[in-house]
Amino acid sequence: MSTEIKTMAEFEAEKPQDFRNPIEDKTMNRTYWTGQGRYQLKADALEKLLPIFGEVEDGKGANKHLETFRRAVNCYYDVYNNGLCNRAREFSTLFKIAGVAKEINSRRANGTLSMETQERIEDKMSLFILAAFHEQFAEEPTE
Repeated sequence: MSTEIKTMAEFEAEKPQDFRNPIEDKTMNRTYWTGQGRYQLKADALEKLLPIFGEVEDGKGANKHLETFRRAVNCYYDVYNNGLCNRAREFSTLFKIAGVAKEINSRRANGTLSMETQERIEDKMSLFILAAFHEQFAEEPTE
């Protein structure tokens, strides 16, 4: 197994033909949390570049989008794993989606987010992924 980072063309070649079913594209079944996000292959490639702990090297310079992606991954994890108990302020600052923390607090009993909120979070994660992927691999996103 090669340890080289794959090119965009290689990612596209591996993608199943029905990868983006428009009917299921924006449901809880097609999220980064379930490993089936819209740009999942790109996200997986980026996660391999992240340090085990701490900030990304040169995260305020050449790797600023990768650092933002790292922070977004941590916030995203906190939303779905901890109900945003640990990173609510960082999430609000980074994702800039009004009302998510309030919605999570009001829905703690059943542990779900509205479909609209899930879509907004997924869309924002996609933007973080595309920016970081372009920065790291210097390829125009084609999806």
